[in-house]
Amino acid sequence: MCLDIFNGWNPIVNGCTLASYVMFVMKHEYIKQGDVGYVPENGMNRGNNSMLALKYLQWLEKNDPSLKLKYQLKGGEHQIQANGHNYYVDGYNEATDEVFEVHGCLWHGCKKCFPNREKKNRMCGDLSAQESYDRTIQREEDIRGVVKKLNVVWECEIYEMMEKNKTMKKFFELNKYTRCLLPREALYGGRTQAFRSITKAFEDTILNYFDYVSMYPYLNAGGTSYPRGNPKVVTDTDKLPKPGGLLKLRGLVYCDVLPIQDAAIGYLPQRICKKLMFTLCRTCAESQNISGTCTHTLVSQRYLTGVWTTEELNNAISKGYKVLKYHEIWYWPDEAWVKGGFFADYIKPLLKLKHESSGWPKENMSDAEKEAYIGRIFEKDGVLLDASKIKKNTALRSLCKIFLNSAWGKFGQNPMKSETRLILKADAVTLTNFFNDARYEPVSMIPFGKHKLWISRKPKKETLRPAPFTNLAIAAITTSAARLRLTEAMEKVGVENMIYCDTDSLIFKQKKGEDPLKDLKGEQLGSLVSEIPEGNELVEVITMAPKVYALKIKKADGTFTYCVKAKGMTLNSGNSKKITFDTMKKSMKEFIEYGVTDALEGNMMTFKRGEHALDGLWTCVLKKRLSPRMDKGHYVEGVVAPFGQLQSNVDLIDDYPF
Repeated sequence: MCLDIFNGWNPIVNGCTLASYVMFVMKHEYIKQGDVGYVPENGMNRGNNSMLALKYLQWLEKNDPSLKLKYQLKGGEHQIQANGHNYYVDGYNEATDEVFEVHGCLWHGCKKCFPNREKKNRMCGDLSAQESYDRTIQREEDIRGVVKKLNVVWECEIYEMMEKNKTMKKFFELNKYTRCLLPREALYGGRTQAFRSITKAFEDTILNYFDYVSMYPYLNAGGTSYPRGNPKVVTDTDKLPKPGGLLKLRGLVYCDVLPIQDAAIGYLPQRICKKLMFTLCRTCAESQNISGTCTHTLVSQRYLTGVWTTEELNNAISKGYKVLKYHEIWYWPDEAWVKGGFFADYIKPLLKLKHESSGWPKENMSDAEKEAYIGRIFEKDGVLLDASKIKKNTALRSLCKIFLNSAWGKFGQNPMKSETRLILKADAVTLTNFFNDARYEPVSMIPFGKHKLWISRKPKKETLRPAPFTNLAIAAITTSAARLRLTEAMEKVGVENMIYCDTDSLIFKQKKGEDPLKDLKGEQLGSLVSEIPEGNELVEVITMAPKVYALKIKKADGTFTYCVKAKGMTLNSGNSKKITFDTMKKSMKEFIEYGVTDALEGNMMTFKRGEHALDGLWTCVLKKRLSPRMDKGHYVEGVVAPFGQLQSNVDLIDDYPF
């Protein structure tokens, strides 16, 4: 396969993992110059301003709209050359040649907060408070010599101001805009959510379980558009679009949004309490107000701050969401967006091989039916199958599927990885340079024999550099498009009929005779197919938590079979007797009635190792507990509603701080 499709690149020699091999092949065979832009991990406007300083500068702008400051979040820190030094200042007003500085009391040796002037401070390079203060005063004198005015405020003075000014204090508490747009925050992942705990089929109601065929390969091959080249960045208030209506720019957006209060589902993802949620009220989600109802009517309690793709944001706006303020936008011109591109060049040969190794869709097909099938695949997927090669080959099909699903993952690679080396003890220069690099933190130094050392370090978050060919925009757009595709199916079904969804699949109920997903069904890439074998019926579904559910299926001969999924639990012979459809159903009935239930327990044999390279590897048996987790919304009588759902006639109080 690699010889025929990938120009002979050896997967053993050219990559230590499947994902790294796929990226190696793409960058040597398919990616052209200009295809993948530079998307820095820590944003475009980098600096070391404190959160307090940034909030104070925004407070000044709020009180004086005519004030046009340049600072880390708007154009980057301004650099001033004075007395042979290059100084970066917190804020600068170009119109008046005025500098604004916020001094942290610890770092600058505040006389009021640190009366012991001679005590050394390790965090300040072993300088005493007086020495830090003297350096600060010298810096101020240098800056005053080259600008018209220098405004200085100390950290403790700001806190004193807030004690006297409640409006200012509230502004500081609610202000979330204390950093630039971080593209990794737009990478949310798939939507996984339970809507109902126990659902049965009835005479007039049937249950369905559908899954998208190769969702991510479909999006990569042409199901969504991707940008080429580097983004343009907008941070200036005068250039940012005014809230209201759909956003015409395409890319990534950092903004504040007020969700619609009476929506049946949420449309914008938020990572809260280490979970991916689609909440209508930030405070409800943060406080995990599961059993109660939402009582938050202040805009400041409900609005969301985050980074989203423009497609997902515009979809939310079309559903009634309101953008309160744009903070920063990365956009690409319309001509920079392409469908397919290098992804399609990589995917099409694999897709052809996958279809051929899947065999014919049914047995004993006539020549006319076979010809029609090949025509449908060519029309929908753009690949022409060879009838003589269409033969079921499960192993080859699985291999093709893995290669297809690995196309985009490396673009979102996390660079926060430890680096480990084996060096000679006598190589003092390498050892010193390795640990003295200011971009890294030491992790370990372990003897290895008499003459060698294992040394390890990890990068500091503020100095992270993306791996070669990493592009978080491509990864974020891929997952965002998948969520939109799933949302489309959920809305066609009706949220009131939803039972469970997971990234590219959904379980739901419907009236007999109806077919809400007719337009989305098919056998080609990106279409919905049933996960229930033909002739069988899904008669009951139990959902305990995301990725934990059980299905009861009636076979054509009238007997029943069960399918149980439990993330983190290997359903071996022993566990399969404890984690069953019936035990899960009993557990959920108790949870609905009493709010608590005993956890289901199983044993898992797993491998464990320590944090360091030489900590060893051992086998152990762990006790695994399985409990209901309905914590992504208000949970009442076995049904989940989004956090923050209110009636449309409830008036919200606008106390938005900006």
